Amino acid sequence: MKCAKHIATVCLVAVLAFSIFGLPGSSRADEVKVYLDGNMLGLDQSPIIEDGRALAPLRAIFEALGADVDWDGETRTVNAQKGQVEIELQIGSRTAYVNKQPVILDVPGRIVNDRTLVPLRFISEALGADVDWDDSTRTVLITRAPGPSVSDSNNQFGFNLYNQLKNGSQNIMISPISIAMALHMTYNGAGGGTKEDMAKALQVTGIDLDTLNQKNQDLLQRLKAADPKVKLEIANSLWLHKDMVFDQDFLKRNKDYYSAGAYNLDFGDPGAADTINNWVKENTKGLIKDIVDPPVDPMAIMFLINAVYFQGTWTEQFDPQATFEDTFHLASGGQAKVPMMNQSGAYDYYKAPDFQAIRLPYGKEKRMAMYIFLPDENSSLTDFQKELNYANWENWLSRFKTRQGAIMLPRFSLEYEKSLKDALSQLGMGIAFDPAGSDFSGMVPANTGDVHISDVRHKTFIEVDELGTEAAAVTSVEMRVTSMPLHDFNMKADRPFFYVIHDSETGAILFMGSVADPR
Repeated sequence: MKCAKHIATVCLVAVLAFSIFGLPGSSRADEVKVYLDGNMLGLDQSPIIEDGRALAPLRAIFEALGADVDWDGETRTVNAQKGQVEIELQIGSRTAYVNKQPVILDVPGRIVNDRTLVPLRFISEALGADVDWDDSTRTVLITRAPGPSVSDSNNQFGFNLYNQLKNGSQNIMISPISIAMALHMTYNGAGGGTKEDMAKALQVTGIDLDTLNQKNQDLLQRLKAADPKVKLEIANSLWLHKDMVFDQDFLKRNKDYYSAGAYNLDFGDPGAADTINNWVKENTKGLIKDIVDPPVDPMAIMFLINAVYFQGTWTEQFDPQATFEDTFHLASGGQAKVPMMNQSGAYDYYKAPDFQAIRLPYGKEKRMAMYIFLPDENSSLTDFQKELNYANWENWLSRFKTRQGAIMLPRFSLEYEKSLKDALSQLGMGIAFDPAGSDFSGMVPANTGDVHISDVRHKTFIEVDELGTEAAAVTSVEMRVTSMPLHDFNMKADRPFFYVIHDSETGAILFMGSVADPR
């Protein structure tokens, strides 16, 4: 839909007859300046005005707007892409294409002084920016629309990763925010193709590094502002081989934006792993005791670690006296006896054709909550997970309405541990794990050979009871050189279900998982 809007806007602008770039026929090209978000762009060829339209050097404009650009010299064709928007423009032609839809241009692109110039307004608006003209200063003002929040990127990444890991017969639990934070810290040291592939996997293509870091810093600060009945702590750390030299800007960015302490450690010391694991244990309140196996591999040079601890009290707690033993129908076809909590009242609730969902808030503010998605009896968790993606998540959130009903939920405590190397490679960042192909030149001096990610390990824990929820997650990136009352609904989670712990203010997903066996 957004692409369609861009196309419509481009079509409208391209055919309008009035001039917005000064007087038609003006030839004082050397006086035209271009500003993007308040910063003047340095261009190796001054823009020109032709028939009241400004043309500017293509590569500088596309790259400034965060688009990837290719030039085919034989056909004199420009191809560019940013996110879901694809642009094709042939020099000398008045027809361009946005997502393969033709757009008629007032002026074609042209070559001046061996530089390819393209219509500035058309390109900018096709890529989602607004364009204004200041006639008094002969200045083109380009303003980018606010991009997606870092929570949007992290959530999209989280759903993509979950779908790589999903298994209808086993419990799964990941923390998108924990994994993203650890990988964003690592991303600060990536370069070349490694940086590009990591950006695509992490859904941050087009976001410059400083902006990404600032957005993460803002997100961390906003998540700390929970109410007294919700405790959320997020900690980051870098564990550095004491004999290695690391890029100081890389360390400073992680300290300034991610509050990541940097600790020099003798990795050859038999107690090195214990030192790191003690930090993990402390920052998860003992829920996760270790993430690094001793002894530390002799080729390891750094561990980038994120830890998340969450403790939330239900806004409306379950009565322990109402908990009873009941049957849970396992994904395998068997059954298990579990303690089933239950309560009734007014809840945010959504009934889809093949599942029902409920929001159970935490604390006084109710901004954080657990969402339970329960497939219908004639469906399954496997069927539900086929629909599970970020677009559907956003759609489902908009459909919850307050309803009177009853909820029965098993009391459960689960742990999950997984190497994410294969899943992340499937998402497109396999180059980061390749000693021969990876580029982490922003992390260590260029003469340090074959620096790569050896593994990304992830551990999670969750306990749900009548009082609320306690959960924790740790992500480690290891760098190496080599009979109910009448209600509107009744919801009894007595079969495998999917859940999410979500912050409604920032949109951040803290945890997501599925319960196949609550024992």
